[in-house]
Amino acid sequence: MGATFPPSSTLEAWRDRYVRVWDEYIDELEPDEDDRVDRRQVIVSTFERALTVAREREAWAPLHHAPSARTSRSTRHPASAARTSAP
Repeated sequence: MGATFPPSSTLEAWRDRYVRVWDEYIDELEPDEDDRVDRRQVIVSTFERALTVAREREAWAPLHHAPSARTSRSTRHPASAARTSAP
């Protein structure tokens, strides 16, 4: 509870840094070429899936939080307007 999904800009920065570090250091572990390539592809595709989710959430958020006519002050129920009006 209280956790939020990171914005796409954050995920892009994380992806770029992670892949850069991967590329710079993976050869020190002397992996099999196929394993190195396959693992890098998994890393990139995982970030791409997360970015897709983040972008969908960002596209949806402004629509979800847009003010509606139901909550505007001029269309509220008269009784609720009376409670919030100054005497």
